Amino acid sequence: GFDATGIDPLVGNAHRATGEFDAVLSYLVLEHVTTPAEFLSDAARLLQLGGYLIVEVPDFLRNPVASLDPEHIWHFAPDHLRVLIGRLGFAVVEVDRTGASRPFAQAVVARKESTANSDEPVVGQHLVAAMRDAYAQAGEAMMRERQRLFDLVAAVAVRACGRRVFVWGANAYACQI
Repeated sequence: GFDATGIDPLVGNAHRATGEFDAVLSYLVLEHVTTPAEFLSDAARLLQLGGYLIVEVPDFLRNPVASLDPEHIWHFAPDHLRVLIGRLGFAVVEVDRTGASRPFAQAVVARKESTANSDEPVVGQHLVAAMRDAYAQAGEAMMRERQRLFDLVAAVAVRACGRRVFVWGANAYACQI
């Protein structure tokens, strides 16, 4: 029963009338855009007052390894989204960190209540410290996984003992044989 419109700024159809929509949904997009604040400002412009914004992104603090995909330009903790969205005139209604549509994701539901407030700082020092800690933990987890896979490849190669071994995959693990 929804009247839905797909908008893709890359193909030039994002220039819609201000306040035209009741809701704007963005699922696993924000982490890929170069200017998240501009992207969300465009979403705010499209929404009528009282309209809802739903944004889903990987939850960096809950699952930093999944968030560190090489295609992701930005990494978001829940507080980052709250502050960023709040600066644009939204009131956060709900933050779902249970996995949203993907097990590694978080979703924020916010209601447009006013215009942007650019005077608030985007990221506090406590968030910077939390992100630094999460990056360190993610790096350690990635190194443990890398070592586990190297060990697995080595064990297979030893068991093959002179037999021909085929490793399926063009990645760092296959290249180390």
